[in-house]
Amino acid sequence: MLRLAHGHWARWPDGIQPFELGHWEKAALLQRSLGPNIAVSHLSAGKLWGLPLSTGMTWVHGLLGEPPATPRHDLRPHLAFASGRRNQDAGGYVLHRGLGLEPVQGLWGCDVTSALETLLALQPVLPGWRGVTVVDFLLAHGLSMGRREPLTTARFGELLEQVPAGTPGLRSVKRALTRASERMWSPMETVLRLLVEDAGFPRPLGNVEVMLPDRSAAYIDLAWPEQMVGLEYNGSVHYQNAQAYDEEMHRLNQLEECGWAVRTVVVNDLKLPTRLSSMFAWLDLHLKRR
Repeated sequence: MLRLAHGHWARWPDGIQPFELGHWEKAALLQRSLGPNIAVSHLSAGKLWGLPLSTGMTWVHGLLGEPPATPRHDLRPHLAFASGRRNQDAGGYVLHRGLGLEPVQGLWGCDVTSALETLLALQPVLPGWRGVTVVDFLLAHGLSMGRREPLTTARFGELLEQVPAGTPGLRSVKRALTRASERMWSPMETVLRLLVEDAGFPRPLGNVEVMLPDRSAAYIDLAWPEQMVGLEYNGSVHYQNAQAYDEEMHRLNQLEECGWAVRTVVVNDLKLPTRLSSMFAWLDLHLKRR
């Protein structure tokens, strides 16, 4: 038997080796036990939606002129009443007051707060740029569990206008939307874009498709198509996976053959002041020359 919370247990199916469950998995099982008027919510729902919810990279706040912030995540299972009830601790899990929006079906058939309600509820742990990365994620992936249906910023704004004024988190989400952009496919692309815009450069387009001489397609993370200038952020997958690195280098070589100027960026190019200044100088030079 697995203890989920005080008074709530789950039995492992026969033949399954027990393993430690995350708070979102415990919340999914608790929801089935607690009933139909309760849904997985807050951080637990954020994990089920796949939202980027890191607590690190505090240095980004300073670079963007934001107040320093280190969000604290309560890693107990989180659930919410449909509406009209107070927040309460409940013996190993947290019950929140919900907004009453229609839940969706998630892991193991549990009810999960909608992507929009989850976003609103998480605003206390999404200060500054962190909130923008989540809005960018939802623009790129959409608001349907398990289906990728990208949204425009205009449509996202229309959905926010349907939320009652005064709803907790609404002002923060609207503020994040003004800084958000479509076709951002990773949190680090969002961070790079925000730094570029904060430095005074025109907003780039996200993941611009370019057909290459070998008839494959390259997607440039941040691009200024008219000037044929781009920035590519390379994370750990690019140096830990030899095949990914090989394909990336081949794409970059072909982009150069097509006349594109593309600079590869890694995390220390953003963290170290001299390297960040060098990237900005390169970008300034190439955008002016073309």
